[in-house]
Amino acid sequence: MRKEYLETHTNNHNNIKNFVCSICSKRFSSQKNLDSHFKYHDGSIKREICNICGKSLTTSMNEHLRIHTNLREFECNHCELKFNTKDTLRKHKKIKHKEPS
Repeated sequence: MRKEYLETHTNNHNNIKNFVCSICSKRFSSQKNLDSHFKYHDGSIKREICNICGKSLTTSMNEHLRIHTNLREFECNHCELKFNTKDTLRKHKKIKHKEPS
């Protein structure tokens, strides 16, 4: 495992964010993530605006719209709770059922 990857991985788990955007002051756990973030400022990555809540998105609009429709199709195999995104289900399993990320 490369030293840089291990450091980024450790920073993510410990919520250490030493890399700061000089434009908006958002913090990141790695230089790579900060470099990717700059693409939002220079217009390389386009954002969609949700016409329901006005949130600016860089991810799937369809996934975001599940929040507004309350569609919960991702079910926990431990407790049968349902979630509107895979990421929310993953976070639930990590916290409530101590599953690794």
